[in-house]
Amino acid sequence: MISKYYLDNGFETIAFTDHTPQNHVIDPRQTIRMDSDQLEDYLTSIHHLKDQYKDQIKIHVGLEVEYLPELMGFYDRIKDRLDLMILGQHFVRRPDGELIVMGSEKLTDQDVDLYADLVVQAMDLGLVRIVAHPDYYMLNRTTFGPAQQKAARKICEASLRTGIPLEVNLLPPFKLNHGKLNQVTYPCKAFWQIAGEYGVPAVYGLDTHHLPQIDDVQASIQTARELLGTENLDRLHFVC
Repeated sequence: MISKYYLDNGFETIAFTDHTPQNHVIDPRQTIRMDSDQLEDYLTSIHHLKDQYKDQIKIHVGLEVEYLPELMGFYDRIKDRLDLMILGQHFVRRPDGELIVMGSEKLTDQDVDLYADLVVQAMDLGLVRIVAHPDYYMLNRTTFGPAQQKAARKICEASLRTGIPLEVNLLPPFKLNHGKLNQVTYPCKAFWQIAGEYGVPAVYGLDTHHLPQIDDVQASIQTARELLGTENLDRLHFVC
């Protein structure tokens, strides 16, 4: 049904990138990601859709992953069954071993630096094809100080160095348009102003959590451009 919905809305290519499962609990948020024993059904179902709609729409099977060194073994085992992995870094690990999940706790400036380092490491390893919501560290934050600027520059420099595009995430603009948010802290205008200075490769990402997002993609893009500054986004190199 979902694939037909994209097809009916004129899409020619789509990628399913559900949140990666975990063999042990890292992210405590409920309903965010599949359990490990659901991964096989997920892969099978997407491959079935690829075959079912192969003459009508191109479908890629993927996962949205986080980078931590201890997760690389799992990614190495699964990568050959995927068309792509995208990075959606939702947590950082502090030097004392404590894991901080963004959205559950507010990041310190030191956490923001750790976040940027994890994103850059994932890009330099060639683990992912796209960095989703690279400014996610601005979740629930309204100030963009030196630590946030430093993180943005690290990520943008890595994007230029590796050629990996950064995603302008359209889920918050969609929610704003539909009264589900009162304000948007990411995507963050200050981040994308820096990204525009660098002229990084970029993509718009639906981050589809609700079917109406597919109908409203152009309205979401327009709202993103208003929020982030047309002059900033026009300096990006959109690759698709």
